[in-house]
Amino acid sequence: MASESGVVPSYRIVLLDRSAFPFDLKRPGFSHKWVEYRTTPQANVAERLRGATIAITNRVPVRRREIERLPELRMIAVAGTGYGQIDLAACRERGIVVSNLRGWCDCSVSEHVFALALALRRHLSEPRRQRATRLAPVHHRGTTLHASCPRSLRRHHGNCRLCHIGTRWRAWQRRFA
Repeated sequence: MASESGVVPSYRIVLLDRSAFPFDLKRPGFSHKWVEYRTTPQANVAERLRGATIAITNRVPVRRREIERLPELRMIAVAGTGYGQIDLAACRERGIVVSNLRGWCDCSVSEHVFALALALRRHLSEPRRQRATRLAPVHHRGTTLHASCPRSLRRHHGNCRLCHIGTRWRAWQRRFA
């Protein structure tokens, strides 16, 4: 996209810690120069970001002392959750946008939520709690259920047939679709 003067803006994008990504990152669709480093020691951050308009980092901190030395920097994209490694006050003072990469971890976070829901449903933390409190498990039809398991689950456990499991699976699929 050309500016009023007809000059195409030039973006220099620097990825500070390529080794944090076990996959290829999607490059932006606009004109840019892409530079990436496998890892970046803290002492080299300002040097490697010199001339960059956009910085991408996962774990490499970008602190005030670096930000003050980078007049061209306009954006820091964090590939992860949170901004603890970025000096937000310094960025705000300089008008530098700080953002997470769109879609970062969407799949793994939703899978984690699903796993936690199943863990709660199946009382997977119960054995640890029982060891800590010395609660006795309840034995039922060759399996071990715990006293905290709802009575209705203990009563119906072991009466499942393939069609019931399939029905339950379809219900779970509908809930998480």
